[in-house]
Amino acid sequence: MKNDKRKVLEMVIKDDYYVNDVLIYKFINNGLFDEILRNLKDIKVLCPTTENKKGYLNKYEQFLNIVHHFIRFFDNDFYFLGKYRAFILAIIFEQTDNNAFLLSDKYYADNNDYYINSFKKYIVTGLSNSINDLLNSEIIHEYFQKENILNKEINNLEYINKLYNVILRLSLVNAKEFKTIYLFDNKEDTNSSYLDNKIKAIELIINNYYKNIIFINYCLDHNIF
Repeated sequence: MKNDKRKVLEMVIKDDYYVNDVLIYKFINNGLFDEILRNLKDIKVLCPTTENKKGYLNKYEQFLNIVHHFIRFFDNDFYFLGKYRAFILAIIFEQTDNNAFLLSDKYYADNNDYYINSFKKYIVTGLSNSINDLLNSEIIHEYFQKENILNKEINNLEYINKLYNVILRLSLVNAKEFKTIYLFDNKEDTNSSYLDNKIKAIELIINNYYKNIIFINYCLDHNIF
């Protein structure tokens, strides 16, 4: 695995992943993708020679291409997160649920729908896994019921899109608040004080959302999302 990690880090330095170079390097170097790197299979993913002179991506190039496109997708939708962007991305990538797409042998440009749906599913995984623990709060329960996301159906595309839009709206209004990380967090902690803090944070996020509902509706009406 050390050899795989070294090769991937060298590729990040040599290749062009735009503004994501430093962030991807940091995530790999800090061990965030160690489990994924251990499970990479020797593959050749056919691609245009305009992207790679060989006409294919090896397992390392394919992995980096997927990570790069995930970050670009995230940044495009959650452009407003500012200083919390890298921290939230790290929280998402720490999740092992629904991350199989990181090992996919599908070429990104030919399988856009597959990757976009997988990206959204991965982003909502943290909140979806936490829903049952949050429903003791009347504020959260009422809001989730209103948004029709009480029934966890993580393999249902309609549910994924609903939950994704909920996270998008809530995080937009609370973009400058550190508590926004709880919308993505998937931490399994039996410590009741941690759960209490998470519930209080999400209650504040929802209340702040209600205070700014006119702004949110404006964004929706003008296709800002």
